[in-house]
Amino acid sequence: MVSLLRYEQIDSTLAEGKRLAAEGLSEHVVLVATRQTAGYGRFGRHWHAPPGNLYWTAVLVKQPVWPNDPGLTFAAALAVRDCLISLSVESTRLTLKWPNDCFLDHKKVCGILLEAGLADARGQREYILAGIGINVRSKPDNTYYAATSLSEAGLSVSVDQVEASLTASFFRRVEQWARGGMTGLLPEYRQCLAWVGEEISLTLDKERSQVVRGTLVGIDEVGRLVLQGADGERRFAAGDVTPAVARFVASDICSGKLPASTASGRGGSSPNSM
Repeated sequence: MVSLLRYEQIDSTLAEGKRLAAEGLSEHVVLVATRQTAGYGRFGRHWHAPPGNLYWTAVLVKQPVWPNDPGLTFAAALAVRDCLISLSVESTRLTLKWPNDCFLDHKKVCGILLEAGLADARGQREYILAGIGINVRSKPDNTYYAATSLSEAGLSVSVDQVEASLTASFFRRVEQWARGGMTGLLPEYRQCLAWVGEEISLTLDKERSQVVRGTLVGIDEVGRLVLQGADGERRFAAGDVTPAVARFVASDICSGKLPASTASGRGGSSPNSM
């Protein structure tokens, strides 16, 4: 059973989800806002959230039979991809940035942030929050990397259409993960992974001061990113991936100074949109 809560304006659907979880919930809840005033993404980065885009969070009541693996992260990413394909986006235009952001035409169209391990005030239930922001009618300006929107990409769809498709796709993927764990999701996820075989940078902190560089080999059996560097192969459970030349994407590709194929490879990036 899933309940749906709508808000005309809110600070953040993720923040509201945390508040509801602390109070205690007996069933999954989806929160949708028309506008957010304090949306945030990975590392707590602020995200401008005007009306016209989708701001969506699922608060999941953790089930005892759920797999003990990070597969929900990949389920959420594949759900966004499913959603966009159902709205007539060609699959070849979509790629996924590890662990869970979605790109359309080499530009970020969706950000995803999962927060787990939350408990209610009595400590009786645990919750997992999945926050998803999709640029429907507009994209943020002055992002660190190139961003796009469904409208800019040529899709004429309403926020309500995107919401309905995403909600259905998300819970289908959650059920798939609950039945078979991450193992059943990884083959499909790997086929959609951006920048395999290319030089990338993996940022480990908010300030972008801790950066590891290497060739993206792929994803291992437990969902870690595999990098090949000068000192050998390394594996990472978290981080923010960008192609080695991603710093040119926003400033140079959008101005026509560099071709997309040169600067962004198979994907692009921008801050998370929650």
